[in-house]
Amino acid sequence: MEQKIKELRKKLEELLEEFRKNSENNQELHVKLNISPELLEKIIFDENESGLKEIAIPMDLLKNLDFTGISFKDVNIHYIDFAGTKGVVINPEELYGKSMYSAKLNGVTIEGSFEGVDIVNTDFTGSIGAVINPEELSDKNMRRAKLNGVTIEGSFEGVDIVNTDFTGSTGAVINPQEVSDKSMYGAKLNGVTIEGSFEGVNIVNTDFTGSTGAVINPQGIYGKNMKGAKLSGVELVGSFEGVNIVNTDFTGSKGAVINIQEIDDKNMSGAKMNGVTIIGSFKDVDYKDADFTGTIFDESKKYKDEIYEAEEEINRLLLTLKNNN
Repeated sequence: MEQKIKELRKKLEELLEEFRKNSENNQELHVKLNISPELLEKIIFDENESGLKEIAIPMDLLKNLDFTGISFKDVNIHYIDFAGTKGVVINPEELYGKSMYSAKLNGVTIEGSFEGVDIVNTDFTGSIGAVINPEELSDKNMRRAKLNGVTIEGSFEGVDIVNTDFTGSTGAVINPQEVSDKSMYGAKLNGVTIEGSFEGVNIVNTDFTGSTGAVINPQGIYGKNMKGAKLSGVELVGSFEGVNIVNTDFTGSKGAVINIQEIDDKNMSGAKMNGVTIIGSFKDVDYKDADFTGTIFDESKKYKDEIYEAEEEINRLLLTLKNNN
């Protein structure tokens, strides 16, 4: 039986290869086989003694197969790219190890819960039907996941969202104080509603574009560090004394008033200062590659140092002349 399955697998590969070669002339891009789903599963998946099933035919060929009726129960889909497939329906809880690690689910229909499921580095772009409660995930971890098309239901208490991309998702409401390690490092928060303070929160490389509700005091964030953050939509309240703004993009933010003599290491290199009010002189400030488009310069304070120095110079010369007389 096992040998016959291997022979059928080889023949299916040949069929799919020929179908692919002729696909430009075919109106139908996916072949539908008149074979029972149970037998087709044995041909497509190679099962070991522990019950683990691996996809045994290259995915670039399987993209020409209609998967309607095929079960992915106990199948390992790590790193599998489903783009271009047809009829794939997956219950996350039935996958091998309840894991979708690094899978790309374009075109996949999701049916079932994500309780205990690993979605680290999973890309949901183009998938249908995923509804996720972040607290129910394996280790409460959605690090590096791309959640386009996902409906979020539930809180983010203790959830790891480092480098998570919420673009295209719906329903996410996040209290920065509750996420794992108070870290939003590298997260793309498009579509997210923010409720809560940023005291002690890591926002390095965080992209707030498309989010709502974020109010940030730069003095309170973790390490006084907003390096690489994109602050569109953020209301900034408070001083920037000692704050790292290297490569920070202020475009679309409001409320930022920065004395550039007070920022960390007097370094604003690579920063985009659109909408920022700048006070203080540029003396000894590193502004290499900084973009001042849309920057507001407070003229009453911009030349404060220069005026003071001029006054000192005039007083010095006046005193000298009086002494000479």
